[in-house]
Amino acid sequence: MLEQFDESIKFKDWRYEVKLPRKFDIIDHLNNYDVAERRFEYLVTRFRKNPSLFKDQEAVMQEDMDKVKLELQEAAERELQDFISSQGVTRKFITEHDVPWWGGFYERLVKCVKDPSWKNSRIWKIRDVVLIHGTHKSKMLWDLGIIKEVIDVPV
Repeated sequence: MLEQFDESIKFKDWRYEVKLPRKFDIIDHLNNYDVAERRFEYLVTRFRKNPSLFKDQEAVMQEDMDKVKLELQEAAERELQDFISSQGVTRKFITEHDVPWWGGFYERLVKCVKDPSWKNSRIWKIRDVVLIHGTHKSKMLWDLGIIKEVIDVPV
């Protein structure tokens, strides 16, 4: 077994790589999901046997779940950004009156978004990426959205 360990040592990208020896009498699991599921089941049985242990760990687990939710949200945002950059987003309007003395930027942006959408409501297609006025307190924050359904409204 030690000879196999010595033979597995490799130097790659300025790091040593080794294959750790395994005990072959252990049941080999098919994938990491099975291992994680068994560990979770064991943890649940421990919590059921000792509820005070769960109370002690509850804050830590909640913090970890919040971190995972944040990572998933960031991953979804990155996926949307990658989708937008790979699809070649086209602009359906051009800002007008782009002079500093004519109203505020927000008013110009809202006017330029609303006018084409009301005049040419048929230019939007399903899965188009659009700007949506968000529920934020600041007028300057907008959300990205994807059109899922187009409803014809007589103008």
